[in-house]
Amino acid sequence: MPCIKINAHSLLQQLYVNICFVGVACNIFLILITTCAFLRMPRIYKPKTNRTKWNDDALKAAINEVREGSLSCNAAAITYEIPAPTLRRLKRDALEHRFNRESKAAGTDWFKSFSARNNVSLRNLEATSIARLRGFNKIAVEQFFTILKEIKTKYYFKADRIYNADESGISTVPTKLPKSHHSKRPTTSC
Repeated sequence: MPCIKINAHSLLQQLYVNICFVGVACNIFLILITTCAFLRMPRIYKPKTNRTKWNDDALKAAINEVREGSLSCNAAAITYEIPAPTLRRLKRDALEHRFNRESKAAGTDWFKSFSARNNVSLRNLEATSIARLRGFNKIAVEQFFTILKEIKTKYYFKADRIYNADESGISTVPTKLPKSHHSKRPTTSC
């Protein structure tokens, strides 16, 4: 044991005088590196960081310089002693969002990426004939509902005796609608 103390003492002297690595000094003095673990890590670790060592005034001035275009991000980082990634992130976050807040509508890029993520496409529907379009007007619809009301009051139909046998010609379908391609039931593998 006294031999280890002497070697450890001379190891510490070698480290402080010659400023060499702990592993190299342990090899020179034939000491296990686990014995010198106290030299590597303190008992209570305090991380060395330079985060937020700048003040808010310098940060605001740097951001204004970058936005005006008088300094680049790297030049402003050196001038105001602020990390360049911080300035780049703040510059990026100040960009306009792709969602239009005035019209409250998403753009075409957003729709394309959304449809790519969610497997949605536009499907073509049947074209509506011109006769149907001409027949669908306010007068025709009012006439239909007055006849329907007269028939219901005359024959007293119950709700379970009314069937939808034919389309009435009322078409409010647009030419293309979003369609999802996923199945309605989950499939199981055999």
